[in-house]
Amino acid sequence: MDIAYERVPSSARRSWEDGDITLSAITPVSGTFRNSHINVKVQARYTSTSSNSYFASGLQVPQKFTVYPVSADYLGHTYGAISNLSGHLGPQGAIKTTQEWYNRRLWVSGQDEEVDKTTDECWSYAASSMGTPVHATHLWNNFRDWASCDESYSFRSWNNLPEAAAESWTLDGTITFGAVGSYLPLYSLPGMYSILQESNARAETISVVNEIADRVSNGLGLFSSGYADSLYVLGLNIPEYEAWRHDFS
Repeated sequence: MDIAYERVPSSARRSWEDGDITLSAITPVSGTFRNSHINVKVQARYTSTSSNSYFASGLQVPQKFTVYPVSADYLGHTYGAISNLSGHLGPQGAIKTTQEWYNRRLWVSGQDEEVDKTTDECWSYAASSMGTPVHATHLWNNFRDWASCDESYSFRSWNNLPEAAAESWTLDGTITFGAVGSYLPLYSLPGMYSILQESNARAETISVVNEIADRVSNGLGLFSSGYADSLYVLGLNIPEYEAWRHDFS
């Protein structure tokens, strides 16, 4: 399982220009951030195969990850010094599998089966499919739209926008949203973001990885196209993928 992530803001003000927003400031007009949280895109794979090779014993190897934080957001703004020892995620980066889980044991005929399952590129957020659907890539690296979204741990409509009509918003005259949001936003931090807020980064990173693993397993809160009318998207999940195989030591 490999994860790309970025931190996005949520603000009480609407219709910001993209260049006026960072994770820690709104200029030139003053404003207040409610919070920031992590959005992710993830891809995972699970395989099970039989072999006629001879092995003297069974073997199990845990899955391990390495975090690759980036000190600046997509606009080039930084928020403090990142410490690898502290496990800071920073404004964006990746969490990649650097040791795959491996379990060698006797094959049980009639019970075991060969499997090779891979998710599509999945996203932790979605826009509703009112009007023309929008792919999740539009909302990646886009502080303006996230700060304009009235979001609080659930799917909420864009409200009070000058362009708003009947709980929808037409972007650039082509894309109409009814709602957008992250399903149970990950690693939420209050107010304006700085690295100093990540005082419990290691534990939070473990929580994020394990939560995403659960979503890969049950399919809840993952989206392939970036828009959906349901929290469940069939065909994305891999029931065989399990978080207990992770080792963060």
